[in-house]
Amino acid sequence: MAASRYIELRTDETWAMVSRLFSAWVLQHDKTKNFGWSEGDSIALEHGTTLACFKTPDHYGQKIDYFQQWAESTDRLYGIAEGRQVKFPRNPELIVLLPPPKESPIPPWLR
Repeated sequence: MAASRYIELRTDETWAMVSRLFSAWVLQHDKTKNFGWSEGDSIALEHGTTLACFKTPDHYGQKIDYFQQWAESTDRLYGIAEGRQVKFPRNPELIVLLPPPKESPIPPWLR
């Protein structure tokens, strides 16, 4: 499993651009040299804001909290997935419902 965190993309930004910002912050603050994340599915809010998804493997434990520490320093909207909801620590009344997980058929040789 992986923890999903979301952060606002600003005009003309891509996930890769924001990922580099996060990476630079981690290195600048000497947080760790053994840490990684991957791109998840972005979500769009009703008013047009796009949130990029950062998926961090659960085995990183407490290091996953670096994302929130960094997000707080960026003055961007950010959220944390809890089940099928994304909750926003700095905007508690905003909750976004994630789509249900995609179902993949089980191949016949695995049945």
